[in-house]
Amino acid sequence: MARRSAPQSRLAWSRRAESRTWTRRRRLSDFAARAPQDAHRENSLFYNRQIFEDNGLTPPTTQEEFLSVCAKLKKKGIPAVAVSTSQGWIITRLFNELALGSMGGQAFSDYYSGSAPLDEAAMGKAIDVLDDVLTNYINADANGDGFGWDSAAKEVFDGKAAMFLHGDWAKAYFVQLGWVPDVDFGVVASPGATDVFLYGVDVFGLPVGAKDPSGAQDFLRTIGSIDGQVAFNSIKGSSPMRLDAPLAKFDLMAREVLQSFKTARLRLPVEGKNVWDDAMVAYAASHDKAALIQVFRDNPPG
Repeated sequence: MARRSAPQSRLAWSRRAESRTWTRRRRLSDFAARAPQDAHRENSLFYNRQIFEDNGLTPPTTQEEFLSVCAKLKKKGIPAVAVSTSQGWIITRLFNELALGSMGGQAFSDYYSGSAPLDEAAMGKAIDVLDDVLTNYINADANGDGFGWDSAAKEVFDGKAAMFLHGDWAKAYFVQLGWVPDVDFGVVASPGATDVFLYGVDVFGLPVGAKDPSGAQDFLRTIGSIDGQVAFNSIKGSSPMRLDAPLAKFDLMAREVLQSFKTARLRLPVEGKNVWDDAMVAYAASHDKAALIQVFRDNPPG
């Protein structure tokens, strides 16, 4: 079984993270075995190094620095942030990063974990930052038909926008397009929350009643092995769940992200609801702050 080749003691894993990941799609009880494959940091800020160098900019580490970078780029006629406003889950990832920087990691964690009630004043300030970014600093074609996360990433690749706040699968896409990590593009954690690792997990499972359980177990053993973790995550841009995966097998950018995973003050599994995503699309069109807060009030985490 995968658990023999990748024991729990060597996995950066938690039951809570597993539950959050799987119950959105299938019940945990539907699977006889499960193998977590990766951790995707979902509070990454990717930036076009050429644009930053040409404009004398430094990657922002605080939200104040981030907004200052945005304002400087706007003066140069360069969209600071690439995003799609037609797909709620993409806006949600942008909002999560901005909310982390605005609310602070602990307050963000307390609300999204369900351990604290909605602080409407703090949420309102985070929404104000989102409003500022969507109003002043994004690409003009963000609401284009079929414009998705990869389209937004391509804007940064093409030099049409400077930054992309998204999950680190974007790294894999940049590499696929021909960029070299730390040469053509860089990455930092959410400005204002660099000690937080907000993550999602890919998990492969052996369904109960599988027609070929032996073959499925072989697959789980493979992806749970050190070689399997290295091969998969090197291509996908994510961090391996095995803490004994050799760092030398990964590029410098991957090693730095993995190190931040290990040393983060807060490691938080991503929380999500379809109703939140739908509300983000509505907000991008209306900028109705009260309506968005009402959605969070009516649909708390959990």
